[in-house]
Amino acid sequence: MGRKIQWFITGATGFIGREFVRRVLEQTEDDVAVLIRPAKGVALAERLDAALRTTGCSAGDYVDRLTHLEGDVSEPQLGLSDVDWASVVGGNDGHQPSMVNVVHLAAHTGFSADLDAARRANLDGVREILDFATALHQTGRLARLAHVSTAFIAGDRTDIVSVAPPDLDADFRNTYERSKAEAEVLVWGAGQRLPVTVFRPSIVVGDSLTGNASGVNTIYWALKRYLAGQTFFFANETAALDIVPVDYVCDAMLHLLQNTPPQDGAVACYPLVAGPNRAIQLGELARAASAYFGIAQPRIMPPSALHRCRGLLRIAKLAKGHRRFIEQMESYLPYFSSNPSFDDTPTRMALLGSAVHAPAVYEYLPAVFSYCCRQGWNAKHADRVITTRVAVEPRPSTPLPTAHRSLARCRKGPPQTRNPKRKTRQGEAHCLPTLTVLPICAIGKRALI
Repeated sequence: MGRKIQWFITGATGFIGREFVRRVLEQTEDDVAVLIRPAKGVALAERLDAALRTTGCSAGDYVDRLTHLEGDVSEPQLGLSDVDWASVVGGNDGHQPSMVNVVHLAAHTGFSADLDAARRANLDGVREILDFATALHQTGRLARLAHVSTAFIAGDRTDIVSVAPPDLDADFRNTYERSKAEAEVLVWGAGQRLPVTVFRPSIVVGDSLTGNASGVNTIYWALKRYLAGQTFFFANETAALDIVPVDYVCDAMLHLLQNTPPQDGAVACYPLVAGPNRAIQLGELARAASAYFGIAQPRIMPPSALHRCRGLLRIAKLAKGHRRFIEQMESYLPYFSSNPSFDDTPTRMALLGSAVHAPAVYEYLPAVFSYCCRQGWNAKHADRVITTRVAVEPRPSTPLPTAHRSLARCRKGPPQTRNPKRKTRQGEAHCLPTLTVLPICAIGKRALI
């Protein structure tokens, strides 16, 4: 009888982690062990079950196959007790030791953390995972180590990024990118002695069918502010956002781990991205949101205008909402200004012949928008629930008119429009928070009306 493959997964309560765990439980008969960091006042089993229930799965349905272990990836021995370490590494949990797929998803994904904090979570965590994988390898139990990195280890570039080890001399835009790049360099180094696979997702959004997501980051932050009344953003209209739905990311990971054997002495690296020709420009996203929600398009102001606002944080007494908007906008500005494109040829070739593929962005944008409504970010649109993928024409070389028409079918009534001859101060007074009350001399009258 062949040895049964097990899974050891970190970051199981995170956005991607919970979706991946659900797929392993539902699509295999394997045993799964998840490492969960303790939280004050919340039992590990409750945290895990609460996370899985957001995906439509219950931990109680898999009690005979799902084990939760208390630990912390940044701690020595992953924070595991000696008993748990010996059980997993030594195979003392059954009559016949089993092979183990180690999937490392745990990470600190915030953009504003200081470098030491980001390294503790992302770099130290990888060091400990590599020690764990090495111990498994020495006992002959390591099937593969899968490290989930990010496509943005490339840093501040605008060209096409191919599959290669990260360049630590790159111009990183925040501590998240730098710490993830440093961590991935360690993983590539370990690939000479361990079977290693690296996954590089780009900006991950909700499920392409249901829209279900977790957290308020990147485009969700912008959409939430927009639905709350924010009338302008600092960005480059032509900046391309490479976004992918979480179901594609997890389906691709599971398929590749099950169907592509590890490469001896080499790292297999798979970008999980939309690709150079399927990213969406910010201007397109703004028009699509306007068409769906029936709200006037937000004004896109040049990034240089935000640079002039930085001084206001020091010299002006701003309302809390205005100050928070500027601070948050600053953290997202690099991604709203320019981005590299990512060559996903290795991934597409490896998935060739399977049912797994990255859907076109306009196929699932209505589901993303519907999720925003269900969150109550704009109550008057809460009845728009998309449960199936919307069929649209293939994206043309000049996509804006087609995209606008496709999404306009999902909305009710024409979008509101402003009278271009009328100043919008009165109409914007209820749109909180905006910067319309800031001193005109500080930013310039034209930027505010």
